[in-house]
Amino acid sequence: MSNHEYASPQVVLKFTTDRVKILAILGNSFGIDIDKDRSLLQGLTDTQTTFLVEPTRKELDEQLWNQDWDILFFAGHSASIADGDIGEIYINQTESLTISQFKNALKTAKLFHI
Repeated sequence: MSNHEYASPQVVLKFTTDRVKILAILGNSFGIDIDKDRSLLQGLTDTQTTFLVEPTRKELDEQLWNQDWDILFFAGHSASIADGDIGEIYINQTESLTISQFKNALKTAKLFHI
C-alpha cells in the first residue's frame, strides 16, 4: 500500500569536466608483464591518463614540469642498492633514477596538492 499523492524528489545533476589526470610511467619491463597495469588504467572512468613508455629522463622531466598531475603511477623494474639504503627505478632499459633524484624532480613538478 502507498499514498496516492506524493511529491517528486528534487534531483540535482552535477556535471564536471574535471578529470583526474594520471601520469603513468611504464618503465623497463623486460621480463615482466605490465600490460595488466596499463589495461586497468585505461579502464578507469573520469580520468585522463598519459602513458610514458620507457621515457628518457628528459621526456619524464618535461612531463613532470610542464603539466599538472593528480596521480603519478610507475610500473617497471626497481631495485635497492647499498644494502637497501638507496632505491632506484628503471625508467627505461638504460636509465634509472634513485629515489633522491626522483624526489628532486618531483619538487619542481606540477602536482596537484590536497
